[in-house]
Amino acid sequence: MRILDDLPKGSGLPPIFFTKKPMLSTGLLSFDYVSGGGYPIGDITEIYGESGSGKTASVLRSIAHAQEEGKYCAFIDMEHSFPASLAESSSIDSSRLFVLSPSCGEDAFSMMSELVRTDAIDLLALDSVTALISKDDLERRVSEQEDTVSSLLKRQLPEFLTLVKASNTAVVFINQVRSNMKRLGLPTKSTGGRMVKH
Repeated sequence: MRILDDLPKGSGLPPIFFTKKPMLSTGLLSFDYVSGGGYPIGDITEIYGESGSGKTASVLRSIAHAQEEGKYCAFIDMEHSFPASLAESSSIDSSRLFVLSPSCGEDAFSMMSELVRTDAIDLLALDSVTALISKDDLERRVSEQEDTVSSLLKRQLPEFLTLVKASNTAVVFINQVRSNMKRLGLPTKSTGGRMVKH
């Protein structure tokens, strides 16, 4: 990735990031501008922020835009609360959107892997990383959620990322930020820590 510095003087525009990777437009002009074209195809993009900050809404708008271009999308609903009304208001064609609700983190990665292997899905969204709890931890009702998510990602993410990088699918992980009480530095961090940054 490189930065184009030769913007017209006085334009007031931030630097543009360019990458050699093919990109999938999000349909959001400002996002496409600063990212160099949208979501990278064959890679994972993490969208994170505070609760209610519009993360899911922006991804749904991207799905609608992809559908307008004749592309196929899938939504992994880990929260089991797919916002159907928001999807409708975003002009999503529900008959052309695969919505899956896994019961645990392992099932989520299994479903995502199968979708990526088909090479028929152009945009795959996961909502959210915070809910990626393993089957064993769910049965034991583990309270330290941050550690359980990180552990699952450590086991599942490397193999999944290898599949994604060999595919034509743009993957988006929706994540939340939480207070960082354990160390100095940024006051918040996203669930899963550095593992999501692969």
